[in-house]
Amino acid sequence: MHIDLLPAWQRRGWGRRLVDRFVASVRGAGLDYGEGEHIGVAGENSKVVPFYERIGFRTIEGGEHEGNIWMVRDITKDGRRGDLGVGNMDRSE
Repeated sequence: MHIDLLPAWQRRGWGRRLVDRFVASVRGAGLDYGEGEHIGVAGENSKVVPFYERIGFRTIEGGEHEGNIWMVRDITKDGRRGDLGVGNMDRSE
């Protein structure tokens, strides 16, 4: 998925809706989405990092690669967003 909203459409909730709709469509297709969602942000577009942080993503420490910034948003086993921690495999909680 690639999001590129014109300035007139930014800060109106469209970015969040697009991300949520995309995730819902992947889940609705029955695809295994694993433990979380991850995104890559081009380094020259780092101004969008606060947007992704507002919708629950966090920067992966040491995740910068080839100028990109990698971010992750954890999900619980029932599909809700949560904070399980990167790499946390214990689902017994």
